[in-house]
Amino acid sequence: MIEAAALPENFFTVWGNVFVRGRLGHGEGGARESLLVQGGSSGIGVTAIQLARAFGHRVFATAGNAEKCAACEKLGAEKAVNYRTQDFVAETKRATGGRGVDVILDNVAGGYIPRELDTLAEGGRLVVIATMGGCEARIDAAQLMRRRLTVTGSTLRNRPVAFKAGLARQLQHEVWPLLEAGKAEFWLQRWREGRTGFHRDTPMPLLLQHWSALALPKDSRILVPLCGKTLDMLWLAEQGLRVLGVELSPLAVAQFFSGHGLVPRRHESPMGVHYVAGDIEIIQGDVFALDDATLAGCGAVYDRAAVIALPPPMRERYARKLYRRLPAGCRGLMITLEYPQHEMDGPPFSVEGGDVAALFGGDWDIELLERRDILASQPAFREEGVTALHTSVHRLQRRP
Repeated sequence: MIEAAALPENFFTVWGNVFVRGRLGHGEGGARESLLVQGGSSGIGVTAIQLARAFGHRVFATAGNAEKCAACEKLGAEKAVNYRTQDFVAETKRATGGRGVDVILDNVAGGYIPRELDTLAEGGRLVVIATMGGCEARIDAAQLMRRRLTVTGSTLRNRPVAFKAGLARQLQHEVWPLLEAGKAEFWLQRWREGRTGFHRDTPMPLLLQHWSALALPKDSRILVPLCGKTLDMLWLAEQGLRVLGVELSPLAVAQFFSGHGLVPRRHESPMGVHYVAGDIEIIQGDVFALDDATLAGCGAVYDRAAVIALPPPMRERYARKLYRRLPAGCRGLMITLEYPQHEMDGPPFSVEGGDVAALFGGDWDIELLERRDILASQPAFREEGVTALHTSVHRLQRRP
């Protein structure tokens, strides 16, 4: 318990300073901004590196020797700079193509501050949380104005309980689900090991049976979150739809295109790496990083495996961050599984009809199209001791 007490303090400090005060992901750099962590091997630094990476940001760090730098890079830092032997300003600028970083988390202050301002990109934010290098610094005010820079800072322990409670609520919604889900590491590991028994060699029969219920006009754009390498995307494109898949695993994306002899065009954006071949586009990245303009262009969503891949806290975030931002009139087809959750650890998780209504009913009209017993055809579930298994198909329509 004594060791566990460090977890809240580290996460409260990082969330409150990097994501709230520093607005990482909400500045001029777009949804996938970059972060420099001074002292990346410290408790705060380790937390900052992992949390920023979990939200899809580029991360750089400084540390005092080669061993600590290697540890920072193993945790997810793109580059760690030995501040005793290297110039972190020059190294960070080189790694970012001269642009600099969007946010710096600083526990040094003093003489570091002018150098950190030189390291920031246009519109960058410097957040000071400790003064190991001294409390005073000389700042070029003209540089702040010309480059639209922000210098801020905070301490946590002297803040009122109400403020800390607010941070706790934000962490509950945004961060703890990532810890519970392992940030999709379960699925990524299965792709790396080739354990993709969940992948079908034919389009999903329930899709073929029920897709006409959506009555979508041709050329509609259909979002397929957590798409893997499903053949359903090919079938949807054959129906005259423009398919937008989103998938975290680069292996799944590569296997989809190579497996069908497709050579996609590639480009990058703050949302991830885009691969486009004909009417199919897959973004290799985090589904939560999709921007408003992209979601506004989606006339439909096909949720074949996404909602059942997420544990309950992350499902709430998924409904809030993705489905709530889809446009009025958007139509959806959602396929879920239902089984006694205590009989097997997910994923895939059990999502019952009441769960669907609780998650999406505030914004979507929901109609159950079919519910069928599939336990006899699923030996893997029976081997886990599951005694009942049903699949359900839901039709959704976004209300104005």
